[in-house]
Amino acid sequence: MRRHANETVTQNTLVVWLDDQANNDQHHIVHKLERLMNQVQLCTDHNFFLYQVNTTINKELFVIIPGYVGQYVVPMIHDKKNLNSIYILCGDKAKHEKWAKQWANIKGVFTDISSIHEALKETVRQREENTVEITLTKVTHRISDERDWEPLENFREALLAIESNDEYFKDFIAHYRTEFVDDEHELNNIHQLEHNYHSQSPVWWYMSSNSLYSMLNKALRTVDIDAMVNMGFFLRDIHKQIQKLQLEQFSDQSANDIFKAYRGQGLSKEKLKRLIQNEKGLIIFHNFLSTSKDYKVSLDLAHQATVSTDMIGVLFTITIDPHKSIACCASIGQVSSLHDDNEILFSMYTAFRIIDVESINDSKRLYEVHLTPLSGNDPDLHKLTYRRQLSAPILFSELTSWNRLGRVLSNMRCYQKAEELYNVQLSRTTNDTDKGHIYQELAWNKCQEGKFDLAIEFYEKAVDMYQSMHPPNQLGLAEALLNIGHVYTRQNNYTKAIAYPQEAIAI
Repeated sequence: MRRHANETVTQNTLVVWLDDQANNDQHHIVHKLERLMNQVQLCTDHNFFLYQVNTTINKELFVIIPGYVGQYVVPMIHDKKNLNSIYILCGDKAKHEKWAKQWANIKGVFTDISSIHEALKETVRQREENTVEITLTKVTHRISDERDWEPLENFREALLAIESNDEYFKDFIAHYRTEFVDDEHELNNIHQLEHNYHSQSPVWWYMSSNSLYSMLNKALRTVDIDAMVNMGFFLRDIHKQIQKLQLEQFSDQSANDIFKAYRGQGLSKEKLKRLIQNEKGLIIFHNFLSTSKDYKVSLDLAHQATVSTDMIGVLFTITIDPHKSIACCASIGQVSSLHDDNEILFSMYTAFRIIDVESINDSKRLYEVHLTPLSGNDPDLHKLTYRRQLSAPILFSELTSWNRLGRVLSNMRCYQKAEELYNVQLSRTTNDTDKGHIYQELAWNKCQEGKFDLAIEFYEKAVDMYQSMHPPNQLGLAEALLNIGHVYTRQNNYTKAIAYPQEAIAI
């Protein structure tokens, strides 16, 4: 069976559920839990339950136990290093909350298993948040082992510039299906999204589906170009909705409406060290960044991250001036399936200035990082924008959004993906001028790859296309001839390198 999109987050987890009165009805909820954690062990015997907990070493444990044995079992397991949390299932919540509050790793007392499922669902979402990728950058020098920001920003801009249509929606749905080809439950969810997409907002769909949320953010986190292009429709729709909400919420506000948003998560010790070293520099969050106006909730999430010995809890405190910031962000409470009025969502690949980093407890396991989004007059932004300029062939005509995306991919050395994208566009257009331009882009891609003979072949196809038109496309023809001359120059064939520009001038 194909692995679930969120399995990369939950594969090292195990839910151990003690229920000595288990029946066939439990199998349905076990299946639901497996969708979150992938591995669930239902135990009907106390000794077998303790054996499972005590012998599990390399997996993070989530334990569900009935209230009537809780006071007996919790002291026996609470100090296990790989125990993440305990959930108490009972019929008398008030009774068991009295003793449960003594144990920090008890997540809560619940009267039905569905509520525990929802709590675990939030835990999975938070684990996903802790994997959000960040890139650190400075204008003065490249930071080793960090991605360059400029190609990411070029890619983001090119992807968001493409107008959505039915074909791109179909591409998105097709990609989504390939991720869950053997999963009937998810295929049904995809069917619902396909046929009811416009009945809800893009942000609603993003926040309501764990699998879609996870799949999309995994692509952003790992810079999976294939997946991001295939999901471009959905990425654009989410961004545009945030943009629209931002205009509605901040266009009429006074200059005093500066506010703070918070985000609690875990960071690896190495990443935190690099972040501290990059103080006053820039930090770019790859994913759609979920933040909250609620300081306490965010601080609690940062505290929770310290449960893992590999993680340091970090509270990001973001000061936002909506009249200066160029960041795309908005409150999404009214359009989200979670209906949290405190939630502020930033669009993907948002850049912030790191103001300072400070430890906020004695153990050095919890830090606060003060950030502010970049403003339009930030001097570093202008320098980085200059560094983002793309190498390009000679081109007199306007570049289409898809061709620009292909050029960005080529500059990122994603030559195969750029070629695939151009070929798709070639198959979807009937306009000869557009075909000629696509052949030129295919040629430039091959030139960037160092395959000069293939580049010339594509330029010659463009020449043939322009010449076959009635009347011939003189501008396109001149472009192609000049670019053939450029390729021959790179091959040190100066005789032909001179001949083709002369032919172009004669047109």
